[in-house]
Amino acid sequence: MMDTIVYEMAHSIPLLDNRVFGVLVVRALTPSSSTTTATSDTAFASQSSTSSFVVAQLPLVLSSISSAPYASGSHRNTGSTSQQRSAITLGQYVSIERVKRLEDGKIWWEMATASDAKGNLPMAVQKMGVPGAVVKDVGFFMKWVGERRRGGR
Repeated sequence: MMDTIVYEMAHSIPLLDNRVFGVLVVRALTPSSSTTTATSDTAFASQSSTSSFVVAQLPLVLSSISSAPYASGSHRNTGSTSQQRSAITLGQYVSIERVKRLEDGKIWWEMATASDAKGNLPMAVQKMGVPGAVVKDVGFFMKWVGERRRGGR
């Protein structure tokens, strides 16, 4: 099973304009396998018959799409809060991710990502913040999954 969706990811950065990243998200379930996976981690390689999925997030320019409120600029008039109406800087983001549920119930998450928040934020500063941001985002995702499992949306 595979699906695609387009998102505007909005992030608030203290003392700077909000950052917005247009992305095409491609998600696919991967088949269960009874073979081992080639990896340097022996615990992961020994697992079998587990479920997993992959996600690719590819950068898009959404400025000509009226339903993309930030990229089109319509957020200035339609945002319901001052933060949603504030100035933004369009950045770029890409990631490839593989998530696998192991037989012991643990989650194995592999990810490669690159981004450029653009504007007046030096790349060296951006790179220092990426590991913490990824950990935070994984936590948000796991919370979202838990809420969906309990019937919330």
